[in-house]
Amino acid sequence: MVKRFYVVVLFVFVGYLWSGEIVMTRVFSKDGFMVKHLGDYDIVELKGFPSETRIGEPRLPDVRENVLIPSGSIPLGVEIISQEVEELPGEYNIIPTQKDVPLPMPGKNFEIEPPLPNPYIYSQDKIYPYEKITLLGSGNKNGFTIAEVRLYPVQYNPIKKKLYLTTKITYKVKYEEGKTVNFIPTEFQKRVFGDEIKSIVSNPGDVERFSPVVGRSVNFAPSILTPDTVLYVVISEPPIDTCFNRLVYWKTKKGVPARLVTRTWINSNYTGVDIQEKIRKFIIDAKNNWGTIYVLLGGAADHKTSGENIIPSRDAWYITSNAGFYYDEDTIPCDLYYADLDGTWNADGDNVFGELTDNVDMFADVYVGRASVDNIQEAQNFVNKVLAYEKNPPSGYVKKMLLPSAILWDLYEESDYLQDSIADMTPAGWTDTKLYQRLGNLSAQTMQDALNAGQGLGQWNGHGNQDGIYLSTSEPYLTSSLADGLTNGNKLGIFNSIACFTGAWDETPSGDCFAEHLVNRVGGGAIAVIFNTRYGWGAVYGGDYVPGPSERIDTTFHRRIFYDGLYKLGQVHHAAKDQWVPYADSTGRYAKTRWCIYELSLFGDPELPIWTDEPQTIVANFPSTVPIGSSVLTISVKKSDGITPLSNALVCVMKGEEVYKFNYTDGTGSVSFNVSPSSIGFIYLTITAKNYKPFEDSIQVITSNSPYIVLSTYSILDTITGSGNKNYEINPGETFDMVVRVKNYGSLTGYSVTGTFYEYSIYSSMVQSNTSFGNIPAGDSAISTIPFRISVLSSATDGTVLPCTLFVKDINDSIWRSPLTLTVKGIPIVKLSMDSLVFDYSFKKFGIIDGSKGEIDTIQYDTGVNGLGWTFQNVYPNFGVRFTPLQNCRIIGAIFGLRHTLAVYDTAYLYDAGATSPSTLIEKVPFLTQIAPANVPVWHYVSFSGNYEDANDFWIAGYQNYSLDPLSWVGSSVGSGQRSYYRDFGGNWWQLYSIGYNYDLMVRAVVSYGAPTTDSGIIWIKNIGSGTIIVDTIYVKNHSTWIKSLNPVKFASIVPGDSGGFWVKIDTAGLIRSGVYVDTIVISSNAGSKGLNYLPIIIRFSPTGIAVTEMAAYEINGDIQIIWNVAGDGTVVIERKLNNESFEIIGEVFCDKRGLYSFTDRTIEKEGKYTYRLKGKETGEVYAETEVEYIGRKPSFKIITDYNASILKISFNTFEKGNVSLGLYDITGREIRNILKDNLIDKGNYQYSIPLPKNGIYFVRLKKDGISLTERILILR
Repeated sequence: MVKRFYVVVLFVFVGYLWSGEIVMTRVFSKDGFMVKHLGDYDIVELKGFPSETRIGEPRLPDVRENVLIPSGSIPLGVEIISQEVEELPGEYNIIPTQKDVPLPMPGKNFEIEPPLPNPYIYSQDKIYPYEKITLLGSGNKNGFTIAEVRLYPVQYNPIKKKLYLTTKITYKVKYEEGKTVNFIPTEFQKRVFGDEIKSIVSNPGDVERFSPVVGRSVNFAPSILTPDTVLYVVISEPPIDTCFNRLVYWKTKKGVPARLVTRTWINSNYTGVDIQEKIRKFIIDAKNNWGTIYVLLGGAADHKTSGENIIPSRDAWYITSNAGFYYDEDTIPCDLYYADLDGTWNADGDNVFGELTDNVDMFADVYVGRASVDNIQEAQNFVNKVLAYEKNPPSGYVKKMLLPSAILWDLYEESDYLQDSIADMTPAGWTDTKLYQRLGNLSAQTMQDALNAGQGLGQWNGHGNQDGIYLSTSEPYLTSSLADGLTNGNKLGIFNSIACFTGAWDETPSGDCFAEHLVNRVGGGAIAVIFNTRYGWGAVYGGDYVPGPSERIDTTFHRRIFYDGLYKLGQVHHAAKDQWVPYADSTGRYAKTRWCIYELSLFGDPELPIWTDEPQTIVANFPSTVPIGSSVLTISVKKSDGITPLSNALVCVMKGEEVYKFNYTDGTGSVSFNVSPSSIGFIYLTITAKNYKPFEDSIQVITSNSPYIVLSTYSILDTITGSGNKNYEINPGETFDMVVRVKNYGSLTGYSVTGTFYEYSIYSSMVQSNTSFGNIPAGDSAISTIPFRISVLSSATDGTVLPCTLFVKDINDSIWRSPLTLTVKGIPIVKLSMDSLVFDYSFKKFGIIDGSKGEIDTIQYDTGVNGLGWTFQNVYPNFGVRFTPLQNCRIIGAIFGLRHTLAVYDTAYLYDAGATSPSTLIEKVPFLTQIAPANVPVWHYVSFSGNYEDANDFWIAGYQNYSLDPLSWVGSSVGSGQRSYYRDFGGNWWQLYSIGYNYDLMVRAVVSYGAPTTDSGIIWIKNIGSGTIIVDTIYVKNHSTWIKSLNPVKFASIVPGDSGGFWVKIDTAGLIRSGVYVDTIVISSNAGSKGLNYLPIIIRFSPTGIAVTEMAAYEINGDIQIIWNVAGDGTVVIERKLNNESFEIIGEVFCDKRGLYSFTDRTIEKEGKYTYRLKGKETGEVYAETEVEYIGRKPSFKIITDYNASILKISFNTFEKGNVSLGLYDITGREIRNILKDNLIDKGNYQYSIPLPKNGIYFVRLKKDGISLTERILILR
């Protein structure tokens, strides 16, 4: 049983500040506060927050918040100003806190210790916790000062067993200012870290006024480094260090000035007990004097393998886990040591780093990631992947979220915890791929298929070790070796995981760990992963799973992306951990939050921009030239539409050592720089912005008081007779003319201007290379008097680049050089995957074809959670719901959530819709109800004929015989009440909300959208040419109505070597089951002589009939029920075997469509085994045969079943002690869940909860002392 009171938490900052005080108000709403009853205990939950971590004390919600106070101030304490508290009704026995538990590993589930109450606290007649609010301490994050406050919104008196909820509390944090002044070297640090601070503190509006001072402090330790602006640092070591130069150049070029520093240089210039301390001191120096924000550790850290400990990690330790799986399991490889730069991590001087006594504040002061590579090839691949991801990601994959989940514990439910929580965050337009072991769709194959298709982000749950991630059966769903075979190319994603040891780079001597295999995979894999270097941690209470610290951090990671808008990978990674720092202080030593903050490591580039939408194109306006000397250069940046200003775009201009400026665009999309180039050449312009591809161009630097004539534009003319195909592009084997326009950007006229064109490719040659332009005044343009002519070899392919240069010369022999490249466009050639598409049913038994079906959907307005109960059930028998479909649909069924205490017949009605009430009755179907447990609805599915279609509103109503059973109609917990109606005895229909009931009835419509189809096939179009194919249209030549749709499988633009395709869907309903049906599909494209392609589509039939696909028989309450599945149509004869081995006919059933049918044999009188078979009435063929054992005694006990979104509950009672077996069976009779196996139990009432199986028909079978009882269940989610 679950009591729900609240769970919305509001932050209210009052907005005023006294000297040395800041006032905060917290409001805790009841819409999510929840109490779960498990066994003898009650578990209290407050959504979004963990609970008490002190072992043995009452487990109550523990709210800790980061409060920003003035930079450099010292928090002195907290004090409650006012509060509103209410006592909750009822009595509670609150479960004591127990230790977090390591997540399962392949072949090992860790023992969950039972909760034991602290006898002292549980014997006190006073409210616990004794202090509602406390100041835990403070931390420093790159000059920002954060006070850490703990609140207990729920308190408990263990003697009176009462709970008290604080619904509102106002408190103040006292602090002392002026003790120290915190400095931060650059505005860029303030901007970047200020953005993160806003996402982790409760008063984000104070970030600007409480920021540190921008400047360099004289109090910093003496620096080895010269003050500079270096926002990005790579630390590496020869021979792989030079591989990172391309990355350093790109970061610098886009406006993130970067520098490469070697471990050897650091070792020679800094002091420390080991190289790790020296590296950390260098990073501190770089942060303070260079303004460094991002640090990439450019090398592996495997100290157990020779040559792979390039940039060593710091091993941290603060507690013993007692897991007992690895000898070094409590020594945590911890790159946070290089990010949290306050203190030494060794305050007690024992050289054991990260202990509780070492005063580690855990807030990141720089953002750290690791390129875990150990050779040149891996380092080059790392850089290649980063550049490909940042500069030119493929389309169609970044908005995909991959959510695989193994079963961690039996009661772990993805719908309640991590995976579905993340899926709920993804914006509209995203695709969430849920591969859940519990659903049966998670395997090594489905995981590889999903990754190879491309996934932008992902959260992976499972049992882990250093070699992979596994199902609960220890079967891997992805391993290092499988990662090595991924072929997703540049469709590279970022993936988190809570699994144990998946990032343990030190546990694979002479090899790489799972995380390294994914990131270092050439031609696929991941761009980055965030994995654990040791155990992931969860929490289980009273047999019930609640989110543990590993899940909380990973959930926060995605919240920072989708809700707070952060998008630099290292910033998001550390912000997710920084949020939970207050829970990792010394009072939380058993909760393992500190462990998770230490171990969770970024394998990837910390400055990497995360794509959260399809990349857009930047439009920029800027001058084409600037003069030598000082001038103001203004860049205007627009969104893809070329109109809307793009603010917060990072713009960088760079020309060697002469010009280097970068800044963000303002609200008008503009930014200006004072530039002073000293020589002619080019200023390189780079613009980057969130979810925009980088814009790269150049601005020419020209001299003053002279002409400056360079290429402006050009046109391709392939209209030469016999040599071109007149498509105005360069194709293999053709000769084309090129008309060029040049412009004089200088200040004087250029006289007698001529031009010479050079090409440098083996695939081309010049036919005409010289031209003239005449005189060109300053600011004017001219077109070549004679076109240049170029011939291209037929061996050139699509994308062949022809490097060229135009040299322009004037009468004074001044020469200007304009480099350019021309690109060959290949010729597309179409090849179809088949000569014809044939639907051949002649080989099938009796030519059976599945019935027509469309896309099935359920229309519902209720939440699925029963709430306000059973209204009007004693007065009015008719209720109904008005439905509005998305489009034209067939109404094929209804689902009613009913609560009956008796098995009675109700009736379902389908109506056309009138203005305010049902209109024409379409169909009515009686159905037998099931008995429901107290206060729990049971879902009933009712099938309609499916012949009625409607694009407008329709009604589904029900009649309930209230004189037999007054309890029936169930209302949802929330809703509008405007779609749900009741009918009075005068025949008038009234909306429930009109009389004050704002909830919706639990009635749903099952509909089929789209054209009904019976079969489908795919036609693939392959491009075997060298040019891109553009498919114009696909249509049916003779317009046959049995061809229902032609839907693209891939985009109609098909590049050379690739394929595109489309589904052909047909409907055979109404076609005569003999002969042949033929039509033709026409594919029109730009493929020249192959632009029109014709593909016959054929249907072949044979005589009709019926086939039985499944058969089973069960004893149900003293009778035998036979159940079977059918395809086709016809009459089935049911026969039972006699003692003389012959069969007698006991019934027949006409099966008019594909589906499930049943027959009950009520003539059995004695115990024994009985054999049944099914035959075709028309053909005499025996379809199936089965045997069942009949006990023959009516049971003296009963079964009640119920289910919600994730749990199937089975209840039964027995009146005397005895041996009981209880199991769940599928329709084939296979036992899929053994619950009890001949267990001796006392008389009484029992209930068991098991994970809800997938949709379908199941049987619960209970046996006691030789007597059996079977209950049939229809599962519909």
